[in-house]
Order: sequence, then C-alpha cells, then structure tokens
Amino acid sequence: MAIDVKANKGFSLLELMVALVIIGISIVSLMQLSVAVLNNNLRNNIRNAAIEILSNHVYDLVSKPFDKISSGTSSFTKKDIIRSYREQYTIFDNITFQPLGNLKIINSKIEWKFRNRTYFYKITTVVAKK
Repeated sequence: MAIDVKANKGFSLLELMVALVIIGISIVSLMQLSVAVLNNNLRNNIRNAAIEILSNHVYDLVSKPFDKISSGTSSFTKKDIIRSYREQYTIFDNITFQPLGNLKIINSKIEWKFRNRTYFYKITTVVAKK
C-alpha cells in the first residue's frame, strides 16, 4: 500500500512560528498583568497596615486623661514577616483646644512612602473633658 504524500497535511514551519509568536506575546502580557496586580496588592497591604497603626494610635490618645493629650510626632517601622518588606510610617498629631466646650479636636495623620510616592491617611476625632 502506497502512502500519498499530498494527503499528509500538517503544520508548516511558518504556521508553527506564528503560533509561537502569538503564545509568547500572550505570556508576556500575562506576566506584566501579574506584576501590576502584585504591586497593587502590596500597596494596599501597606495602606491597611498604616490605617491600623493610626487607628490604634488615636485610640491610645483618646484613652489618655484629657490634660495629658498633646500634639506631637512619632515614627514607626513595621516589617511584614510574610513578604519581608519594611515600611516607615510617620504619625503627626495636631491637637486643638476649644475652651468654650472643654473640647480637644485631635487631627492625626500618618504618612508613608511607596515606590517614591508619599501617601497619607487622616483621622479626626473630638474628646470632651469629663
């Protein structure tokens, strides 16, 4: 039995090369997308840590006796054990006394840098003299 060579159809070298180029471009695009997603995830984790640090800090301020609450600046370094990154956070407190109602307005702000860009988050609360 003779084999007909023209009946054997397969992929030509050109078709194979085009397919490889398309697959390569797709893989590179997916890798770039993955890097962007990981970068956003890390930025959000750092932001969440900053919000938690500032919330705890304001809670500590509000827990103090009224006369002990004062303005100031403090700095924190937090290391994420899972991802092994370190982030420097700076907290600024601006306390305004309102003598009319025996109130103190606490404006707290936390700042941090990520990829050479400065981010911040603010919390404002009021404390009354008991």
